[in-house]
Parts: sequence; structure tokens; C-alpha cells
Amino acid sequence: MKNINQILRENFTKEEIKKIEAEAKQDAIEYMALKEVIAKEINNYITTNKISFKDVKEKLETSTSQAQRIVSGKSNFTLETLIKVGNLIGKKPKIIFE
Repeated sequence: MKNINQILRENFTKEEIKKIEAEAKQDAIEYMALKEVIAKEINNYITTNKISFKDVKEKLETSTSQAQRIVSGKSNFTLETLIKVGNLIGKKPKIIFE
């Protein structure tokens, strides 16, 4: 079985691979930044409104481990999760492409 590097080398030039890697790195940076913003919003809401983690978990309708990942900014968010977070903190998510 071939690994990803072998497949890339067979199908792309070195320059193309560098471009793909740079784009993937930038995407990862932007994704991590978004997760951090969401976690910060949740934590600000928790602190300001003095709600318990149990309340957060129940409002997000998720497991304890998933709620922990969401609150810590380590979760992979779906659109459904973003809507639940918005409902939790009383804000509507808005996606803007810049």
C-alpha cells in the first residue's frame, strides 16, 4: 500500500507539492484560529453567566467528552455544532468569506 508521500510524488511536481503543503498549512492555521474563537466565546459566556459545565453539555446536546473538546477548542465542528454553540451563547453564527 502506498503512503500519501508516494502518491504525491507520483502525481505532482515538487513545486506543486510545495504549493499543496503551503495551502494545507494555511488552512490548518485558519481552522485552529476559528476553533479558538469559538472556544473563547463559549468560555466568556460560561464565566459571564456563571453556568455549570453540566448546563453547557445539556444545551449542546452532546457527550461529556465532546463538550470538553468544544469548550477547550479541540473539537472538529460541524455546522450543526456551530448552531448549537450559537444557541448556547445566544448568538447566531455568521460565516463571511473574505
